[in-house]
Amino acid sequence: MNKKKNFKFSIITPTYNREKLLERLWLSLKLQGEYISEWIVIDDGSNDQTAALVESFKKESGFKIVYEYNKNRGMTYAINAGLKYVRGQYFFKLDSDDYLLENSLEIIYTSIHKIINSTINKKIYAFSFLTSNPKGQIINKYKKLLSMGNIFDEKIITLDYFSARYLNFITGDLLDIFNSYPLINHFRYPVFNDESHVPSSFISYFNADYYEGEVAYVLKNVLVKDYQCDGISSQRKKYGSNVPNKNLKGYLVSFLWLINISSKKIKPFFLVYKNILKIFIIFNFTSLAKFIGLLYFHLEKILKKLLLK
Repeated sequence: MNKKKNFKFSIITPTYNREKLLERLWLSLKLQGEYISEWIVIDDGSNDQTAALVESFKKESGFKIVYEYNKNRGMTYAINAGLKYVRGQYFFKLDSDDYLLENSLEIIYTSIHKIINSTINKKIYAFSFLTSNPKGQIINKYKKLLSMGNIFDEKIITLDYFSARYLNFITGDLLDIFNSYPLINHFRYPVFNDESHVPSSFISYFNADYYEGEVAYVLKNVLVKDYQCDGISSQRKKYGSNVPNKNLKGYLVSFLWLINISSKKIKPFFLVYKNILKIFIIFNFTSLAKFIGLLYFHLEKILKKLLLK
């Protein structure tokens, strides 16, 4: 039996007006189709030719491609929409400006296969791989991880998510891969009609609390992150669009999971609690301002009625 068919990957791509970039991602997937269960493209309200382009991909694809169009609601809403189509044993997100290296899925498959067939399998609930920029320079720094983590082999270090990521033992965007089940039966990003962003790492907070295990950090580059000027990462840095004071409810919900996974250590717990307290104070002032605005609106209506009499 071909071991490559033991399990396959579901890939979710949220996209918005990225017709010119999607083909590059598609080509990087097309070459590695034997590892793919389905590619799930969630169109977050594009007004370009994304739909027609994806239809052309379907005609030549050796694996299933799912396309769904929704009005613009933001990336995490799009990921929620994509989760219902996941059929592979593992899933991960690729942004429309990402693309895989030529042998990425083979590296990912081989690494995961090695781990799940080892003695550490039961404590590992997710897998993270290194990423690079288009020039081939690794984005991540992981010197602390090497000294603080548990060495499985030369290229695989295991550690709890909070220590590794929240305490910055490894930094920079990673390709995070999750077991599909039972996660997709229980998890969705919180959605609020007046907020468009939730920390994308919320899924990792949830996972860390749900499984209480460790992540396998595989120190191999598998993905190119080609950040665009109009992309979420760039916009976040430029305008602060994904910061707590503009997305208070989403951050508060996500930090509830963080406080759970940090509660066994004093310093981590204090760091999380301090952030929650700060967000909660901002939330209270924002809510108070809305309440005052509401009172003013109703008082104004009452005064107008009195004057008319």
